[in-house]
Amino acid sequence: MLSNRNRGPVAAMLAAALALPVAAGAQEAAPQAAPQAGQQKQKMQQIVQEYRQAAQKLQQIRQETIAENPELEEQREAFETQVQDAMSETGYDVEAGRAKMEKLGKRFQNEELSKEQRQELASEFQAERQKMQQAQQEVLQQEDIRKAGEKLQEDTLTAMKEQDPQTEELLQRMQKLRQQLQAMQPSGAMGGGSQGG
Repeated sequence: MLSNRNRGPVAAMLAAALALPVAAGAQEAAPQAAPQAGQQKQKMQQIVQEYRQAAQKLQQIRQETIAENPELEEQREAFETQVQDAMSETGYDVEAGRAKMEKLGKRFQNEELSKEQRQELASEFQAERQKMQQAQQEVLQQEDIRKAGEKLQEDTLTAMKEQDPQTEELLQRMQKLRQQLQAMQPSGAMGGGSQGG
């Protein structure tokens, strides 16, 4: 059984595998409000805020559902193990990658770092994260892992809907909000990576 310490690097992978539009999706949407001006910018910020609130509620329902359904936790852990093993077979060391990102994150919190040092740490962190994500994407394309992920997604969503009837409404609301954000984007803006601070 995996310890809590082993779960950090798997969180993003599980979000992708489960296809649950949780907080990460809101973070993707949030920077897109920055280039806009006037009323449209305010409207986009309002939509992003609503999206985040729905995402947080959905994440809360998911956590409560897993707590109430130990078999889902076991299924999730088995899926994590399957993915990590497959990632190791591709040559990526999950534990080493997790430890490196954790170490870089702690170093980044040092207030005495210069701007250049922070940029260097951020670049290292991003490079390691990209390596991890690339390995994740590669293994998630394997048929057995893809099917296991789909089953976990289906079982989790079914249990979430039984746990809280709001689940379906939240998913539909988030989809609608994402569509509204996309409709408000200038052509090509969705690919932008700039972040507003």
